[in-house]
Amino acid sequence: MLSFGGTGKKENERGLTIIKASYGIQGNFTDVTQEVQGLVQNGELNFLVSAQQLGILDPAPGVQKELQIQHTINKGKKNLLTFQDNQQVLLSAPDAPTDKKSESLTFGIWKALTFSLSVFIIGVLALDSKFVGEKIFSSQILGYLFFALTLGTFGAFYPGMLLVIVIIAAFWKS
Repeated sequence: MLSFGGTGKKENERGLTIIKASYGIQGNFTDVTQEVQGLVQNGELNFLVSAQQLGILDPAPGVQKELQIQHTINKGKKNLLTFQDNQQVLLSAPDAPTDKKSESLTFGIWKALTFSLSVFIIGVLALDSKFVGEKIFSSQILGYLFFALTLGTFGAFYPGMLLVIVIIAAFWKS
C-alpha cells in the first residue's frame, strides 16, 4: 500500500492513499493499483478514465468499463469509488492537521511587550543621539545624523557613539 501526500512522495500519515484499484467489466477486472498510484501528483488524483490513461491494454474493447478505487485520506476511513469510462476522476487530499501547538496568549502578550519595549528604548536612544549632536556640537545637522544612524542601526550605533563623538570633536574645531 502506497500513500501519496502533498509532494506526491510516499507518506506514512498524511495524504491520499490508494489501497486498490481495478478496471474492467463485471467478471473481468484488471488490477491497476500501481498505475493509479502513479497518477497521484501533489496529493491529488485528476484524470479521465480510460485504458490509455491507465497505460494498459483495453480488457474489453467496445464495452463500457468502470474503474473502482479503494482509498483513504489522511489514514481515515476506507472509501470505494466507482467511475465509468471517460468520467473525470478528481480526488484531493488536504494535509492532515499537524500537532503543532499554537502560541499561547501569554507568549503572544510577551512578544508584544518585548517588541514595544525595544521600540521605546531605540526611540529614547535615537532622541538622545539627536540631543548629543545638537547640544555638544551645536549642530542640528549632526543631531539629525546621529538620530538617523541610531534609528537605522536599531540602536547599535548608540554604544559606539562615544567614539564617534571623540573623533568628530577632535576635528570639529580645527
